Amino acid sequence: MAEALPQIVWTTGPDGAVDWVSHEFRRYTGITDAGFADGDLLPGLHPEDRAPTRENWSKALSGGHSCRTEFRLWCAAEARWRLHRVHVRPYSDEAGLLTRWYGIATDIHDLREAEDARETELRLLIVERRVLEQIAAGEPLSRILQDICTAMPDVLGGARANVALVSGDERCLDTFIGDAALEAWSRAVGQIPIAEGQGSCGTGGARREAVYSADIARDPLWQPYRELAAAHGLAACWSQPVLDGTGHPIAIFCCYHSEPKAPSKAQMAILQRMADAVHTAISQVASRDQLQASERRYRSLFDFLPIAIWEQDISGVLKSLDALKATGVTDFEAWLDRNPAFASEAMAAIRVLDGNRAARQLHGAMSDDPRSISQALVSLANEPKFRMALRAMLVAAWEGQTQLETTYTASRSDGTTADILARLLLPEPGSGRLLLTEDDITEQRRVEERFRHVAQRSSDFIFDRDLVTDLTWVNDAATWLPDFTPGEKLLPRSAWVESVHPEDEERILTQIEAAIQGGQDFWEGEYRLRKRDGDFIPVRERASILHDDAGVPVRMIGNIIDLSEQKALEAQLRQSQRLDAVGQLTGGIAHDFNNLLTVILGNAETLAGKLPADRPSAAMARQIVSAAEQAAELTQRLLAFARKQPLSPGAYDVNELIEGMQMLIERSMTPAIALDLRLAEDPGAVHVDRALFESALLNLCVNARDAMPMGGLLRIETSLVSLAVGAALDAPEPGEYVRISVSDTGEGMDNETLARVFEPFFTTKPVGEGSGLGLSMVHGFVYQSGGHIDVHSELGAGTTVELMLPRQARQEGGRESPQGDTTPRKAKKRMRVLVVEDEDQVREYICMLLKSLEYKVEAEARATSALARLRADEPFDLLISDVVMPGGIDGRQLAETILEERPELPILLVSGHSEEIATSGGKLDPRISFLRKPFRRSTLQELLQELLRG
Repeated sequence: MAEALPQIVWTTGPDGAVDWVSHEFRRYTGITDAGFADGDLLPGLHPEDRAPTRENWSKALSGGHSCRTEFRLWCAAEARWRLHRVHVRPYSDEAGLLTRWYGIATDIHDLREAEDARETELRLLIVERRVLEQIAAGEPLSRILQDICTAMPDVLGGARANVALVSGDERCLDTFIGDAALEAWSRAVGQIPIAEGQGSCGTGGARREAVYSADIARDPLWQPYRELAAAHGLAACWSQPVLDGTGHPIAIFCCYHSEPKAPSKAQMAILQRMADAVHTAISQVASRDQLQASERRYRSLFDFLPIAIWEQDISGVLKSLDALKATGVTDFEAWLDRNPAFASEAMAAIRVLDGNRAARQLHGAMSDDPRSISQALVSLANEPKFRMALRAMLVAAWEGQTQLETTYTASRSDGTTADILARLLLPEPGSGRLLLTEDDITEQRRVEERFRHVAQRSSDFIFDRDLVTDLTWVNDAATWLPDFTPGEKLLPRSAWVESVHPEDEERILTQIEAAIQGGQDFWEGEYRLRKRDGDFIPVRERASILHDDAGVPVRMIGNIIDLSEQKALEAQLRQSQRLDAVGQLTGGIAHDFNNLLTVILGNAETLAGKLPADRPSAAMARQIVSAAEQAAELTQRLLAFARKQPLSPGAYDVNELIEGMQMLIERSMTPAIALDLRLAEDPGAVHVDRALFESALLNLCVNARDAMPMGGLLRIETSLVSLAVGAALDAPEPGEYVRISVSDTGEGMDNETLARVFEPFFTTKPVGEGSGLGLSMVHGFVYQSGGHIDVHSELGAGTTVELMLPRQARQEGGRESPQGDTTPRKAKKRMRVLVVEDEDQVREYICMLLKSLEYKVEAEARATSALARLRADEPFDLLISDVVMPGGIDGRQLAETILEERPELPILLVSGHSEEIATSGGKLDPRISFLRKPFRRSTLQELLQELLRG
């Protein structure tokens, strides 16, 4: 019966000598009968456990009581020591005499490892949670990093840790924070250069990968620091670099041991997690500090601006207005005339939320308390001009207006009065928050009196045109004009008109007249102006149109600036933007090229291996292998370089341009975005710079992609439209236009953002992810091509950008793996592999290679169909998948899904992208292996061996 037990069972005589042991002991330890012929099981125990076990056994023998202990027993099948729990108890006869001892040993190794793993995981979670709590609590980075390191002895088996921070110039490690036991070592070592051969830390920073020195005394990397490390009792060092978003090291997480020791895979994973915690601490503390600094700057700006700014809650006023509307009142102004007390009641109902220093000083508030400001403001209700302004605000709120500008007189805290220009941003529906600025314009009149004196010293062409007399005052910068004489102040309008380029004259005069007669307050335009030397220069004119109390335009005041330098800079910016667009495409190009190289390199390598080495064809095959490897290196450089090409405009078929870019656009999109081309039949040709057109279209597509982070639909449409006079804003002339529409189903924009989309350097993207020049350059390109651009967008409803270009007549437009047997331990013929690859040639090559290695291979071209087969419980032993694939599910998503459903299945991802791109920032699940295309046969063999052994 005892022989049937899975545990090791034995008996001894009353003296403790073993007289019988179950067969499980021999099978488990591999020790023959001769090994314990002397009646002692100790030869099967770990040397370190023999003395303690003998001592416990002796105590039990002498006391005649049971004995419980644990020891490590040699497991022959696994060639390692495994932990056992042991129970030995005595047996007595009816007379009470001890006659025998019975012992049983149970293998608890796996149980203990699981318990240790759970305990370690809990400790790691505590460390990670503590990091987040400390960041939120505002603790300094040094304290956070020190606490991470202090936790390491319990997490990594007595290891001592510190964090070595990278210097500002990224050349060395110059700041060490961590376990107090390492302070003397840190002071002694000083700085560690980031270079090969500079210990584990310096080398890890240079390689940008983990470096494990199991024995410092023998590791050549530690030659410069070997004696110093020994003096401080350091025998092993495991270093894990902490990289920023660009892959550059910002710190090294270092763990030291007092005895030589190599890390296990679990310990490597712990090291990586702690490095991630360090990264979180460094990056989040930096972001937190930047945010706090930004908030301080905002408050300083808010508080020290000379213009009074305050926030009010007018919810009570709005409720009163709503209640009044419910009674049927329609003519609110007439009702106010009959109920003048309503304005004072409304003033008392306004609650001040905040006000800056200028607001408090202006209204004589005695403290920063908003109630003090409210009391000061209530006194304004007795001033007639303020009551008029309050009335205007109530009317605007009644009518649902969002902005209001008005003037009134207010008493200063020193007893004097001030003329105030107030601008109000009224609440939107559902909000009661009002923002008000008050500008003391008393001094403005004096400033206006000095205007001409200041203008004379300006290098800009400044003018003041009397619309009644049509005479124009100009400053001395008017020397641009051919007929201007220095000292001459009033010029007839004809002096300016005659200097406008003939091709611009009609357009500019028409626009200015329309602005004046249309009641506009401002006009801006660009045109060409002749200088005194006869050359024309591009200029921009900005002018304010002033009206009298009756609303009649009486003056036009503005300036004219030379745009020559700005235009040259814009040309340079367009070139930079085009190269940036090329850079966004190189990832997709490298992916396709590497797919081809995978087939070329793999087949050439196979051919070279099968041909006799002295055959000329073998030499040719080796040359192909060498060339393919060089080409693989070239694809890596594609990500950093873009070739400049001369550009020239010409007539191009819009549909052909778009169709020619389809593959590039698709490669620029994420797999979750579908591209829909709706091209009209023969919309015509356009006269454009092809490179700029393609850059503009790519820019719009990339913007659409960024607006759809969760995926969506990108639609490109073409059509032929006819524009009449005034049909398109700023269109040079009526006629036929080709319309190109780029639409997305993304997040959309609010009106405030939409109004600024063409402003240079305006961007809604995070710092470092957008230049703010994309749409402004598209805008400039379209207008320089004689066309028009418009943007339609709503929050949550996506965005459509329309380009309208004049239709033209069609014409020609101007390291190697070890060799030998790498057969996995599992029988090849039993291994069934599923290959997922959308590229036919690559899929066929991988399948051919696996079959040559005696694997049974199945293949799918889409991740969706592969997922269906795996969910159907088909017996696969390994999944090999490409990363970038169409169909809505990529290889990484497939792998993560399978890990949740079949965690025992080994997974290998292959891609022509770099690992960082292919695995979403390098955060690849540790259970997933990665192989970059193109790869060699031997590399794949070795990786398969490792996977199937695992």
